[in-house]
Amino acid sequence: METFAVYINDQAHGPQQVLSLLESKEPARWVLLAFPPRMSRHMGRWLSQPAKKKWRIRWSEQALHEITQRMAAKGDRFEVRIVQQGPTPKLERELRREFGSLRIIDARRMPERWEVPASAAAMGGLVALAVE
Repeated sequence: METFAVYINDQAHGPQQVLSLLESKEPARWVLLAFPPRMSRHMGRWLSQPAKKKWRIRWSEQALHEITQRMAAKGDRFEVRIVQQGPTPKLERELRREFGSLRIIDARRMPERWEVPASAAAMGGLVALAVE
């Protein structure tokens, strides 16, 4: 039985990535590592630690609901873990020590970077030169 560890940090993107992997015929063992988004400064300021924990659990359940249902229907074994910080080498070592050989799948949505078109950057440079 093959073991997979999946990093998920987005309710829409992560499940789409994992559902395509569930098509295999062989049963597998899944470790779903949910990375709930950081709470805003204003929200986190007024919530108690138990309320924050409850919010993280609820977010993880919502994000992984469809995946876990399909895994259960297929007969795969799975467990969900809620992780506070992003994937680290320490986390990976702990997973490998606990499960032996496993495949790590990164189904996280990477933050979108704001890119400036080259023409806009060149125009800004020309304007800066013209001002001087």
